[in-house]
This record gives sequence, structure tokens and C-alpha cells, in this order.
Amino acid sequence: MRLRFLDQLNPEPGTLLEWTAIGEVDPTFAPARPTSNQSIHLALGGQTTWLAAHFEVSGPIDEAALAAAFAAWIPRHDALHCGFATAPDGSVAVNLVLDSEIRLERREPVAADSTAELRALLGARLDAACHPFGFPPYFLGAVSRSETSTVVVGFDHAICDAWSITIAIAELDELYRAARDEGDTARVAAALPEPGSFLSYSAREAAVPSATTGPLVRAWQEFLSEADYDLPHFPVELGLAPGALAPFGSEVRPLLGPTATESLHRRCRAAGHSLFAALLAPVALAAAEAGGPPATDLVFPVHTRREPRHHNTFGWLVANGPARIGAGRDFAATVEAADAAIRHGQRLAHVPATRVLAATELNRTRRDLFSVSYTDYRHLPGGSRCDTGRVRPRSPGQFSRGGPLDDVQLWFTRTDDGLALRTRFPDTPLARPLVTDFLDRVAKSLVAGAQGG
Repeated sequence: MRLRFLDQLNPEPGTLLEWTAIGEVDPTFAPARPTSNQSIHLALGGQTTWLAAHFEVSGPIDEAALAAAFAAWIPRHDALHCGFATAPDGSVAVNLVLDSEIRLERREPVAADSTAELRALLGARLDAACHPFGFPPYFLGAVSRSETSTVVVGFDHAICDAWSITIAIAELDELYRAARDEGDTARVAAALPEPGSFLSYSAREAAVPSATTGPLVRAWQEFLSEADYDLPHFPVELGLAPGALAPFGSEVRPLLGPTATESLHRRCRAAGHSLFAALLAPVALAAAEAGGPPATDLVFPVHTRREPRHHNTFGWLVANGPARIGAGRDFAATVEAADAAIRHGQRLAHVPATRVLAATELNRTRRDLFSVSYTDYRHLPGGSRCDTGRVRPRSPGQFSRGGPLDDVQLWFTRTDDGLALRTRFPDTPLARPLVTDFLDRVAKSLVAGAQGG
């Protein structure tokens, strides 16, 4: 799995195919409350964020087979039956379209003669399709070519997370190959894992008693109070006035090969720490070396698929935990501090963020926040260490749209090829060289850590 942004996508020219899911809201379904993540995401208004997946298939697209794959896949996941609407009081409600009422409508194909033209076309179509207010909030399509084609699907973030991207790739790849090679999706569809219900997950999140989350809210408030009730931000000046946004900057770089990554992992395991702690330690060290404070505050995502029934649920099943990581005397000491911070943050991630925000008056200085993510794609659906009896999708990838921003986000990813890092940052004259130097320091520290330094 390779993570990129749209501006780093370099697709070969081809013909863009697209299908739109059509359906009317079920009048018998009482509009449900959005999850904590959805509420915060949708409250921003305007253009929201989408996540897109792609994988390769041989030859030109068999349009009938791909339409059959989409038609077999959509009923599996109730998140794909949902749209959002603003109520008269300004609140947001979740509407449901019955899966039995959804039909696919094919759009007119569009030929793109260059990589730049296809990239722009994909971006425009994803922007238009992946809008949460209405139905559907997702894009279903492909780029057809004579030798190798690419299936592309995209989703508004309100109904999708990174884990769900791997579910989409693994399941659509199997369904398409079955429809193309066998003329039917029924056998494969019946053999796919039970998906679990995202709507049921959402209802359970809303039903968690406030009394059980009260201590966690207070722990969040204690964390925030030490930063004057502001959310974590990149700890070094980025050259932006409060409230200002900068053009989108990004970088994707490999960090460690598979052998070095495994070596670092073994060292962490022997010391009783997670690999994620060994990734956050260089972040804290590099920030301090770049002129930041002795301790770095950040937020990290924590998946909430704690029950086996949600291992294959498509949706946004993620919470956020805070971490304050002090830069220690060396790499090993900082890893130990990071591991303790992660454990504390994972406990605080059990409270929905909306409950923290409702009980806390924040002093926001930036729109965005400093977050650091880690995903081991080898263990997710379609990865190399699960579903081993299946043919893996070819060249799977994820990409998302870039837009003006005012903070830094980091995504560490592990695959069979090793460890990589995707970064987005405000592209100011001050921030670009600063972030590049910061990333160089992180990379150097990881290499030394893998070697036992």
C-alpha cells in the first residue's frame, strides 16, 4: 500500500469510467445522529476531505464486470447507504438509502490524453462525488487502458478511514475478478468475511454512559490546560499568523527497508515497547533539535475496531489520543517516554471527542492540529499477513486531496517494502526548509535506532 496526495499521482493516460449510485432516502428510517468524528468533520462546512483507493487489473476494464462488482459490494456495507443532511436547527442527521433501492447509473466515459489531464479530471470528479450532504458521498470508477487498467474509488472521510480503504481494495478486487473470469460474483460475495454494521457501531458509541467517560474527559482537560487549552500544534514556528492558511505542501519518502524495519521492531519488542513509540521518539527529538520545546504535544489516531465483528466493517472507526513526549537524553530514553505517552493516550481515546469539546472551552490558535499516525498495512485486509489464501491486489494505493492548511500531519506506514512517511505542511518560505530539515532528522534518528544507536 502506497500513500500519496493527488498532486503526487502520476497516472498513465486512459479513459475515465464512472458509475453513480442512485437512490432515495428511506422514509421509514428515523434520521440517526452522526458519530463524534462525523459531527466534527461535518461542522467545518464547505468542501470536506475525501480518501481514494486504487489498484491495478490486467487489460482494459470489463465494464459489465466492474459494474457487477460495485453492485455486489455496496449492499455489504451500510456506511455506503448513508448520506447526511442539515436539520432546521443546524444539527446534522444521518439519512439511510435502502440497499435494495440503490441502482448504478453509468456516466459518459471521458478520454484523457495526458497524465496532467487525467489527474485534474480525477480530482474534479472526486471533489464533486465525495460530498457528504446528499447521496452518495462516494465515487466509483476506473481508468481503462489497453494493457493495464486502474480501478479507482473515493469516499468522503465521514464514511471512510484508512482501514476501510484496504477493505474496499481487497473486496472489489476479488469481486471484479470473479465477475470477469466466472461471469458471476455470487460465490465470492458469499465467501467474503462478515462486514459488521457501521450504523450499529455508531449507535453503541452514542449510548456510552457519560459517567464512564467523565474521568477521561477530565484527563483530557488536564492535558489541554498545560497548553492554555489549545490543541496540539507543530512545536516550531511555521511562519503563519494566527488564523491564516498557507498553500498545501507535501512530501513522501521511504525511511527504512524491510530488514532495518524488522530490526527496529525487534529491538522495541525486546525492550517492551511498540514500534510506534520508536517512530514518535524521533519526532520529539527532531522537534527539540529544531528549536522546539523539550516536550512535544501531538494527537494520534487509534482505531476502535476492538471487537472481531468490526474487522471488516467499512466506515470511520477511529478515535484520537493525546501524547506529550519529552525528548530524552538519547533515542532509547525517548522511546521509553513515547511508549508511556502512547499508553496514556490510548486510554483517553475511549472517550468520544465531542464530549471533550462540549466540556472544554478551547483557545484555538490554528484550524488544524499536529497529528502523527502509524499503520501497519501488512495486517489489514488485503495485506501480506492476512487473507493469505487469496490473490493480493496489484499495486494498491491510497491518495487524498490537498488544500490550504496551517499545521503539519505525519503518516508513518509499514508494508513488506519497509517503512515510509507521508507528510503535509503549510508551504511557507519558513516552513518548507524547516519541515525538510525536521524530516531529515527523523529519518537519520530512525536509521540510528535500527542499528542500535
